[in-house]
Amino acid sequence: MRTHWINSNGGPYILASNRVASLWRATNGISVDHGDGCANDYQRACEINGYAGVIQSDGESILVIGDLPSDLAVYLNTDTEVVLVKWVGAESEEQILAALDIERELPFQRLNFDLRITESELVIFDSSELFADAGENKLSLKLSLGTYSVEVLSYEPHDQLMLQLFRLRKLLPIPI
Repeated sequence: MRTHWINSNGGPYILASNRVASLWRATNGISVDHGDGCANDYQRACEINGYAGVIQSDGESILVIGDLPSDLAVYLNTDTEVVLVKWVGAESEEQILAALDIERELPFQRLNFDLRITESELVIFDSSELFADAGENKLSLKLSLGTYSVEVLSYEPHDQLMLQLFRLRKLLPIPI
């Protein structure tokens, strides 16, 4: 079974609801001016440093998946968790999937922010593109509504395989 991979045009990927994605202006302007001096939405996404971060648009959070402009796929998607994989270095897709399938507990590092999901239908695409122009170069996924931790792992089990993994896991409500 082949996995659907998308590629980057050099910009960071964004994960957003379909509604917010349809408002994304990429390099053509700004969907919501936050007074941060950015000329367009793409520039707002590029302001995120490190592996990932969150920007706001029309009252919703957008996850910006930064760092390496590599091909990206959804490895796992349940109602409360998603694992995204960036293909940094590998001989084949089969090598990637075989390595991930044998791992049970990967040592992800939790980033210092959470992501609020307010619409369950989500999409990932390159921030330098308009959503309408992304065509097949986008990933669709579903998550239940709530707050998610964002975790990252640079996975290099040997010198023939290098991946960057991102995991979103729904946080359980704290009992009062």
